[in-house]
Amino acid sequence: MDGMVAPKIGFIIQARMNSSRLKGKILLPLPYGSATSLLEQIIIRVKAISNNAVIILATSDTLENKILKDVAEANSIFFYAGSENNVLQRFYEAAAQHKLDIIVRLTGDNPFIDPDVIHTVLLNHTEHNFDYTITNGLPLGTNIEVFSFQSLKKTYQEAVLPEHQEHVTPYIRLNNSLFKVNTFAFQDATYGQEHWRLTVDTESDYALACLLFWQLTDNNKSFSLKQTASFIYANPWVLLINKNNYQKKLFSNVAEEIKEAISLLHNNDLPNAAKQLAQNEQN
Repeated sequence: MDGMVAPKIGFIIQARMNSSRLKGKILLPLPYGSATSLLEQIIIRVKAISNNAVIILATSDTLENKILKDVAEANSIFFYAGSENNVLQRFYEAAAQHKLDIIVRLTGDNPFIDPDVIHTVLLNHTEHNFDYTITNGLPLGTNIEVFSFQSLKKTYQEAVLPEHQEHVTPYIRLNNSLFKVNTFAFQDATYGQEHWRLTVDTESDYALACLLFWQLTDNNKSFSLKQTASFIYANPWVLLINKNNYQKKLFSNVAEEIKEAISLLHNNDLPNAAKQLAQNEQN
């Protein structure tokens, strides 16, 4: 509409060097032996969305993360160092500093994000003026979150629980009466399956990522999620590489965590331990 000012959209990449399961993973070469790091592969994909995108690498102000400032400068993106544990505060301060209206939240361990997917979701989010949008139906590691600065600000002002501050957006999802929340569901199987693990959290995740980047990168051009899915459908054995990895989850209470623990015990052929834990919970 004439006279309307387009919202300022920013992409905040949450990253740190001290990952608990694979330290320094964001600077590992991807694929192995290349001159491009996992983190830089993410930056390349975000830049493909827009030539003048506001991209912020947001990390904590600990000594080991100072090296990430060099990565940001080498790739001509912005850098912000904030709280180690209060990631919500880190996002709010970074977004406020750059006067963003809409934020796309990305993490430094997901190199398979798809620029076309992000573009589609952004259009839907802005056209309907949602406060918060989350995707589902895509492989693990390729879903995204989009939210307005006002919803981020409200969350920053009101969220007090540590788990809400550490994970940025649970407060919004748990209070959908306060926010206009949207779930953008991908039901097209050509994007892949929801249970596929396309994130990098362990050595075997990294091995799968290297294989896929080796096979699908053509003349340094980024490949799409549909191309990734097509290759996996043709070569389903590749998913065996990281099949047994467990994705860390955010639980609302201890009961939910115990239920998940019982399921894990069953899935790993430990039925007696699962039965004992279930009995203890009932008592």
